[in-house]
This record gives sequence, C-alpha cells and structure tokens, in this order.
Amino acid sequence: MLRKLLHRLSLNFKSFLIFCVVVLLSHISYSQKLNFVNYSIEHGLAQSQPQFLTQDNYGFIWVATLGGISRFDGKEFVSYYRKNGLESQSVYSLLHHKKSGLYIGHQNGLQVYNGRSFEPRFFEDSIPKKPIIQILEFDSEKVYALNSEGRLFISNGKSIKEVEKLNKIRFRYLCRSRNGGLYGVSKNGLYNLSNSPNLLIANSDIDEKIQIQKIFFDFKNNLWLLTNQGVYLKNGSNYTNIISTEKTNSYMTSIAQDSKSRIWIGTTKGAYLIGLDKQVKHIGLTYGLTDNTINDIMLDRENNLWFASDAGGVFKLPPKALESFDTTNGLSGNVVMALAKNDKGTIWVGTTDGGLSVYSNGKIENIHLPSIKGESQKINALFYDSQSTLWIGTLGDGLWIKTNNNFKKIASPQNLNLSSIISISEDMEGTIWITTPSGLFYYGNNTVNKIEGIDEPSFSVFQQSKDTLLVGSIGGLYRVIRKSKAVRIRIEDQNIRTVNCFLKFGRFIVLGTEDEGLLFWDSKNNTVNQCSSEHGLNSDFIFSLYQLDSENIIVGTGKGISKVNMEGINGDFKVENFSSSFNPYGPECNLNAVLEFPDGKIWIGTTKGIYIYNSNNETNEVKAPLVYLNSVTLFSKIKSGNFPNDTLNAWSVVPKDVILPYTQNNITFDFNGVYFSDSNGLKYTYRLLGVDTAYAQPVSTTKVIYPNLIPGSYRFQAKALTDNGVESSNQIDFPFIIESPFYQKMWFRILTGGMLILLGFMLHYGRIYHREKQLVLNQKIRLEEQQKILERTSEDLHDDLGNKITRITVLTDVLQRKMNPDESEKLKLVNQIRENAQALYFG
Repeated sequence: MLRKLLHRLSLNFKSFLIFCVVVLLSHISYSQKLNFVNYSIEHGLAQSQPQFLTQDNYGFIWVATLGGISRFDGKEFVSYYRKNGLESQSVYSLLHHKKSGLYIGHQNGLQVYNGRSFEPRFFEDSIPKKPIIQILEFDSEKVYALNSEGRLFISNGKSIKEVEKLNKIRFRYLCRSRNGGLYGVSKNGLYNLSNSPNLLIANSDIDEKIQIQKIFFDFKNNLWLLTNQGVYLKNGSNYTNIISTEKTNSYMTSIAQDSKSRIWIGTTKGAYLIGLDKQVKHIGLTYGLTDNTINDIMLDRENNLWFASDAGGVFKLPPKALESFDTTNGLSGNVVMALAKNDKGTIWVGTTDGGLSVYSNGKIENIHLPSIKGESQKINALFYDSQSTLWIGTLGDGLWIKTNNNFKKIASPQNLNLSSIISISEDMEGTIWITTPSGLFYYGNNTVNKIEGIDEPSFSVFQQSKDTLLVGSIGGLYRVIRKSKAVRIRIEDQNIRTVNCFLKFGRFIVLGTEDEGLLFWDSKNNTVNQCSSEHGLNSDFIFSLYQLDSENIIVGTGKGISKVNMEGINGDFKVENFSSSFNPYGPECNLNAVLEFPDGKIWIGTTKGIYIYNSNNETNEVKAPLVYLNSVTLFSKIKSGNFPNDTLNAWSVVPKDVILPYTQNNITFDFNGVYFSDSNGLKYTYRLLGVDTAYAQPVSTTKVIYPNLIPGSYRFQAKALTDNGVESSNQIDFPFIIESPFYQKMWFRILTGGMLILLGFMLHYGRIYHREKQLVLNQKIRLEEQQKILERTSEDLHDDLGNKITRITVLTDVLQRKMNPDESEKLKLVNQIRENAQALYFG
C-alpha cells in the first residue's frame, strides 16, 4: 500500500516533497508585536510627517506636521491649514497655554490659536523671521520661544523680545527639570538658566567627541543626555553610556518615559526601549511601530505613549495593550483556530490558512502534515493528551495524531463522518472525545465510536463528574453518562440554544453561548446568572473561556477579548473590554483557542493571529475620561453668533447664557468623550433638568434631541463612562432658557389683568348706570301711567257723577211736578236738592 502511495506521489514532485518533508521552512525568531495603533492622513491627520506632539488642558492631542496642525479626540482629527489662518503650514512646535491658547511655532514665526482665530505674535523689526523650533511656558502670562538660529525670545502679549541676558548664547534645546529648573543645551554643553546662565556640563566633561543634543529629566529627576554618540545617564559626576550610536547606526531624536518608568528613545531608525534593568530593545517595524525616524515621543494623561514618525504618521501604544503576533512575525497563518502545549512548554498553533506552527525556545517553526490533500493543512483543533500524544483535527481531512516525530491519520469507520473536527478533549479515564459537525465521538480501543442522541454540530465537552460529561452543541446543552445516549438538559427559566464552551468557576459551570453571553450555572440549584452585552460585553457570542484568578475570567468573544469580574454571591458583573489596533471591538476570537503560556501570559487564537493578554500589565490606576459639548443645534441648525468663549472649552462654538425664543424649542446636543485608552468603548449618561428627573441609562450615542420644549429654565448635563464604570472627571453642565411667548410674560399678564379689571369695572359701572337709568325711566313711566289712570279715573268718575247728578236733577224735577203746590215745605226741600245737584254738577 505504501509503495502504491509512493508511486502515486512520484507523479507529482511537489506532493512527494510534502509527504517526505514533515518539517518545512526554516526556524524563525519570534518577535512579539505590541499593539501599536497608527493614525495617518487616511484617518484625517493633516500630513504624514508629524514633528511634535502635545496634549492641551482639555485632554485633546495636538500634532504639528509639515502640512498643518491637527487636533485629535480619540475618534476624529480636526485639521487646520493656511486657509484657516496659519501663516505657514510647516509647523515644528506647539504649546497649550491655559490663559492664552495654543502657541504655534512654524516656519515664519509664532502664532496663537484661541479657538476662534489665529493671532500673530510680532518680533522686533530688526529680527528676521525664522522658524520657531521650541516653545516653553515661562509663567501664567508669558512663554519662551526658541528659533532655528538658537536665539531665545520671550512672548509678552502680542510682542516678542529676545531675552537680553541670554542673547550671546545660541541654544539647541530647552528643558525644565521636575522641580521647575530651566536648562538649555548649546554647542558648548548644558547650561543652568534658572538664575544667571551657568555652564553646568561641558561636552568635554563626558567625552571629547560628545555633542549634547537634548536632555531629559525622568520621574526621579535623573538627567538623561541625548548626544551624537548615543544616550548617556548622569550618575553623580559619572556618565553611563546606555545606547551607543555605533551599535544602533542611528541618531537619537527624542526621549520620553512611560508609566512603568521605562525610557523610550526615538531615533532615525525606529525607537529603543530601555528597561528598568537598563536592558535595551529595538522597537521597530517587527514590533508594530516603524523603522522610520521618530521625531517626538509623548506620554499622555492616560499613560498612552504617542510617537510622531517621519512619513509614518502618529502611533499610539496603550499601557495595557494586547500583544500579538501573526504571519509578519513568522506564524504560518493568521486564522488561529487551535492552541496546545506539552509539559516541556512547547506550543503548537493550528491555523486554517497556513497549517501548523510550533513555538519553542523563542523560535517559530512551520510544519505541514504529510498529506497531498489541501484540507489536511486546515488545522481546526489541537490537544495534548496525558500520554504526550498530540491530537490534530482538520477541516476536511479528519483526525491525526503525532507521537514522537511521526504523524499518523486516525482511520474512522466508513459509516461515520469524521472528516471535519471541531474540538478534542480527554476525560479522567483517558478517553479522547471528539466533537464534529455531525455529533459527538470518542476514541477507545483503537476505534472511533459515536454517541447516540446528538446528530447536530457539537462544539465542546466538559467533565462534570467522573462518569458524567456535558456537551455543548448547536441544539443546547446535553449530558452523557458512561458513554450512554446523550440527554438534553433543561435549565430553569432558560431557553439555551447554542453552547460553545465551558469553564469551571467556583460553584458555577460557566457556559459560553452563541447569543446569550455567559451563563453562570449553579447545577446544584439549577439556577443561572447571566452576563451579556447589557453588562458591557462587546458581544454575546462567546468562543473561549479562561479563568484568570478566583474572581476574573478572560473571555474570547466575536468582537474581541474581555475580562469579566464576578463580584459577590449575587452575581454582579464588572466587564473590561480590550481593543486592538483600529478595531473598536478587538479581534474576533476562535472556538476554544485559549492557552496559558509558561510566562503567565494568556494566548488567544483569533482571525488575525494570536493575541496575548499579559496580566503583568494590569494596574489599579484607572484614568477617568473627559467629556465635552461639541455643539447645540436648533431644528438641526447650529446656533451661531460671535461668542468669546463657550461654557466648556475653547475649541467648540457653544455660546454662554443662551436665551431662546419660544419658537426655537427643538434642541439637539452633540457631545463626545476624550478617552484615548478606549474611545469607542465609552458610554454616556445624560439628563435635562426641567424635563428629566434622573440620568438616562448609559448609551453609546453622542447626540440627543429634545423636541417641543415648553418655555422655562433648563440645564443639560452629561457624563462619560468607561466600560468598567469609571465616570468622567468632568461633566457637561449647559444652562439655557426658552423664553415664554409675549402673551405668557408677566408684563403682558399684568397689562391684560389690568385691562380685564378696567373692563370689568366699566361693565359693572355701565350695568349699574343702565339699571339706575332704567329705574328712573320705569318710575317716570309708572308715574305717567298713574297719571293716566288718575285722569281716566277722574274722567270716568266725572262722567258717572255728572250722569248721576243729572239724574238727581231730573228726578227732583219730576218729584217737584208731582207734588202739590201746597206742600211748600217739601217743595222747598226738593228745590234745594235740585239747586245743590246743579251746583255740584257745574262745579
């Protein structure tokens, strides 16, 4: 059979070499990459040749380049050019003065940017315009300026004058010590300028060939000298040569100290790192930096190191950065799916795009499996068993083992699909368990056997007890007892769909799931505590788990690497996410590809190589972010005007004491945090006093809209939060007023009230007047009616009385005629009656 195989392979010389040569490629020295982040013109930098770096009092990073200046907030660059007011775009130095603004030293002299305009500083007429190469603060009102001729000036207001007592010395560099002393470097050596100029160190004090170029005082106020012959450290009256230009074949350009008290030296060929033990290491392209000239190095307030590189832009190195290595460091591939380590510390790395690599004694060796199938080089799983056998699972070419220096493929029964391997593990009895896309298998008695009950993709196996295994699959969580049929496990109140990985953590079994984050399962009580993206995880897709200590877990997710701290028995979680390069979420991790390296570092396989978490870089010092209000817009239009300053910083156009008409009541606040350690991981909480009673839940958005605000006094407040809950050291506090409409103002109310009262009074008076008038009229009418009644009554009475009198008269006449003439007495009485009746009638 072997002869037939050799005959077939002889038809293809390349395939024959693959079979015959197990170890291919030479040993490559291992050089671990640091997590440098590079910013260039593609990201908004003004120009690719930065000369100087500084951080202003607000936390922003400013970069001086040969094509303008740029301000960086961690996410975006804002750049300024000649069209914005710069007299020259070739800028060499910067200084942020708290009172005056940003001093800019450029090819034509000195300018100050106050956030609104670029104001010139004027030299005396007799002084020619020369480039300003360095700016140093003198006091709260003035600054020093050093030009390319070595002349030292002092800026007071808008005028610049040469420092008279130093006008005979030409300086190369100025520096302040930690206690505030002023020092200057000239061609003769180092001067102490605190009082009168005093030559402190002559070049010849060190060596006849020495020329001091720059100096630096470290945290302990030790003096470092950058010279034409290398780097020297002053120890009393002695000088120790730490780096020699003969060995580096480069010149020293800049110097800084990091938060670990290590010294970084910028040179014309990358940088050099001087450790606490004075060991020197070159940090260049292979470490993720550059081999170009480093013009300047700066340590910011968060302990990030910044490097200004010639033609390479700006590099940032966080203090707690992930380390990494990939194909540029000698790894066979970048998609690292598996890691395994033997008892001698040798580490095997399996990739799907480059095959196997082995790391040992500081070197990487790339290896091919002896197979003509391309799938055999797609390594998806690795495991070292208790017998020191290396098990290798491929994607498409089944299962392999390595014993001693021999590779052997494990044959599987024809009725079993074992071509692709997902994971390999070993139980307490030495049985090898294999998960595949078609279910769970185990290897025993030199044969492969399948577990019934799982016919779906399975990802991990975890030994719960001597006889019991837990299996994570696409269908959820299963239990296998003594190699019997797998049984699905139900957890109270949890509908677990996919389980990718396991970890024993105290009384919990931690389940890494596909879309539910971490589940801390108390199998005794069958209860679960969940840690998900709601607690700060970048992703709920969990690929790998590793216990760091009794309280912390390293978690490999679909969007990077996180550290989860479980506080207390109640299951409170604290999450810290680690970013990588320009990926705001870090690299995508791979299934179960996690391993502790002999030096305590944790290796994690990702789609972009191996990333390394170094717990030695951990520090309890956590810097708080800053937060600023960028703009206030009304109905999506920026509130404009001529404003001397804004409420928070000089670089934003936000007016003070804003008073808005009632029609301008749709307001948008745009803000951002400044946090270079993890700018994309910031969240924000805010409130509008007058509307909100409490701060909103933290969100990642940096813009909030308040529509249809009613008139009144308001105060917008906002804070930034890191992913582990550290609040910003400052807070946005923006008061404003929305005026009431004229009909709601006090004067209008008083006037309206007065008018209403007057109107009411007039109405009341009119009503009374009308009523009195009506009463008079009614009285008159009543009197007239009474008069008419009287007159009518009188007439009626007169008529009736006249009739009756007339009748009496007629009756007396009749009576008189009927009486006898002899009855004189009676006739006399009747006559008197008639006369009286007539008299009454005529009266």
